[in-house]
Amino acid sequence: MKKLLALASIATVGALTVSVQAVAQTAEIPRAYLSVMDMSGKVAKNTGNQIYSVSNSNLQLCWAASGIPLEPANLNKVTELFIAPSVKAKFVKPGATIKVENERSAITSMMGSADGKMIQTCWRFDQNDPLGKYTLRLNVNDIQFDDLVFELVK
Repeated sequence: MKKLLALASIATVGALTVSVQAVAQTAEIPRAYLSVMDMSGKVAKNTGNQIYSVSNSNLQLCWAASGIPLEPANLNKVTELFIAPSVKAKFVKPGATIKVENERSAITSMMGSADGKMIQTCWRFDQNDPLGKYTLRLNVNDIQFDDLVFELVK
């Protein structure tokens, strides 16, 4: 009886290993998304572009990343490197470490994931921020995403 239980256990572990490998092979590709969101209603609305008008106080620039291993608690290391059109750009994020070098601002913080599948945050800009094209280089848990580009306009 003990041998049968051991054989059944080995068979189960083998099947589980094959299942995990199959899931790993079909896992999501790491992706990052950037959208300008209109927060004026009860539900945020995607504007469908990456152009942010600083004269509209209802807008927020939001990014989301998925397809990567995430921790639900504030255990995900996130670095947002903003490359601005001018050295006048200033970024503030409570609890984050911010390093500024010329037009580059690197904001590093620990963030949580509500569902363990996606991590996201939003930023606000105003009329004191330099207008023009910005690049966001996003790194989550040592996974570097493709550059995300947006533009601030009046």
